[in-house]
Amino acid sequence: MKKIIALSAVLSIYCFAQDVVETKLQKTLVSATGFEEEIGSESRSIHIIDKESFSNKGYTSVEEILQQAPSITFSDSGFGNEIDLRGQGKNAKTHVKVMIDGVVTNGLDNSHGLTPYDTIDIEDIERIEIIPGGGSVLYGSGTKGGVVNIITKQSLRDFFANLYVKGGAYESNGNLFGQYGASVGKKIIDSFYIKGSIQAFNEKTHIENEEENGFYGSLDANYLISDAQKIRMKGSYYQAEIAQAPLFEKSDPNPNTNSIVPTNATNTRYDALMEYQNNFNKILEANLMGFYRHSKMEYDKGVQKGSYFEDNIFGLNTKLKWYYGASNNGGNFIVGYDLSNQEALTSSLIFDKKSASIETNKLSNSLFFVERHDFSQLFSLLLGMRYEYALYDISRERYKNNMFDMGFDGKRNSNNYAYEITPTVSYSDTGKIYTKYERGFISPTPSQLVNTHPTRGFEFNGIKSEVYDTVEIGIKEQSDYILTSLSTFYTSSKDMIFQDAQGSHGVMNVIYSNIDKTRHIGAELSVEGDWDFISAYISGSLINAKIVEGKDSGKEIPLVPAYKISAGADYELLKNLNIFGNVTLYGDSKTTTYETIDSYVLTNIGAKSRLMGLRVDAGVRNLFDVEYNTYENATSYRPGAGRNYYIEARYSF
Repeated sequence: MKKIIALSAVLSIYCFAQDVVETKLQKTLVSATGFEEEIGSESRSIHIIDKESFSNKGYTSVEEILQQAPSITFSDSGFGNEIDLRGQGKNAKTHVKVMIDGVVTNGLDNSHGLTPYDTIDIEDIERIEIIPGGGSVLYGSGTKGGVVNIITKQSLRDFFANLYVKGGAYESNGNLFGQYGASVGKKIIDSFYIKGSIQAFNEKTHIENEEENGFYGSLDANYLISDAQKIRMKGSYYQAEIAQAPLFEKSDPNPNTNSIVPTNATNTRYDALMEYQNNFNKILEANLMGFYRHSKMEYDKGVQKGSYFEDNIFGLNTKLKWYYGASNNGGNFIVGYDLSNQEALTSSLIFDKKSASIETNKLSNSLFFVERHDFSQLFSLLLGMRYEYALYDISRERYKNNMFDMGFDGKRNSNNYAYEITPTVSYSDTGKIYTKYERGFISPTPSQLVNTHPTRGFEFNGIKSEVYDTVEIGIKEQSDYILTSLSTFYTSSKDMIFQDAQGSHGVMNVIYSNIDKTRHIGAELSVEGDWDFISAYISGSLINAKIVEGKDSGKEIPLVPAYKISAGADYELLKNLNIFGNVTLYGDSKTTTYETIDSYVLTNIGAKSRLMGLRVDAGVRNLFDVEYNTYENATSYRPGAGRNYYIEARYSF
């Protein structure tokens, strides 16, 4: 019955949205090519979540925002939720690229840790751009599922300031969660703007003895050299003390949650970037960015005390964009060079409390170009190609015991290519249809290049990069009121990297090989509208992801929901009072041991009010208190949050 009610709400939201007028969609900008442009000029399916869509709705994390996003699901293989696009499942960490301001956040070590996308204050976010299915020409390895780019605020204003506080409670155990923070920006001197923000949080969860508390701060400076030139400098720091509960055992139907002993860890991330932009007479644009990011998870208590996982990356991204010809017989040409140097440091305790350390490094140099040529007002063609040369450096140590003394140092290199061709037909002033073919790659992580044997030690295995081919057909229609996109896709992968691990954590036989082949078939629909007194959306995705060759040939890829349907609306009930809500239906999926994870529906409602500079909102998440699991295998599980309540207040000067 709850599913029927949810689907009825989806249909009513959509039908009601058709009757309202006046949109703001044309104002949205995207950076799918690395340069900002109106969303209407982009042929492919791109989803934008702007700050108006998630502000004043009680969200406290990026994950909460993305739960309602088109095409986005989450994959939890034990360390926490990884962002997933187009059914990557347990490989989402290496197959979906997540960035903050164009800087990759994915770690180099594929076997440990969690991508630190949720180490940012959402009050610092301007918008989130979601590019499903590919992006290897512009962004390189690891974009088979797609790209998620979190864009932070710059706020070039003479002066602004705001204060906010958020709080809430879980109905099941009464645990409280809360955040408070402030941001301020000012023009210091002519053409020089500075913005700072700070946040503190103390959040208990729906599981006893589990909590997270810490702080986040950022500083952003912009100097407008001229109308055509700008320099941006930004840095941020995040630190959190985390107490994470172990998994629940299925053999214990009534676990004593008060006796849970959590694992304690400190999560730290800091980064810096400097970006230079120049628009040469609107014919040539240049973008140059240097960046550095550090993240570390260090375990303080529990069975993993003394272990840590650290990731560091620095690099340089350069791009030039040249506009040529007339609007009906011209186009633009982008050429770029990317340099990144990423290292991962791991020290983990094994069965007898002695440590094994791994130090890996990947140095990548890439050249790429993308050209879009408009042959007429009706037909355009996009061509792109990327070449990547990667150099790997691997150092591994294992303690000495009465059986063996293992150590390893070695270097390897790889060469990879990606290319894309996308013809587009504009069948009207508001509609486009496109066909995209992309050949992409996922180069192995340094750890995947080395096999582990309990007596022979470490040895290179000679594995190759995974290569995939994607064919996508889509249509986009943007009227004055509604933006609609529909796409279908087929992705086939070969040389997928398979891991076979046997034995105990201390003495393991770990073999990597290129034996798996997979194929993904799916469809995605997104309809969204934005008017004076209502905004509404409906989206859906269907995925059939299977292993077609390898050890588990014929089986579904684990941790991939068969479908996701989401809808929501924000309605101005009175002049200064809005009501809003959303419904999301997740389909069945499989665990890593191929048990079925049942489908479930989550419903959220809320209201927000405005009075002068004060905004207050309150609401209920998981309104019907649906039981579901965020992680599950044959013997254990992690339950999702039940019904919870929140309230938020902010004041802007």
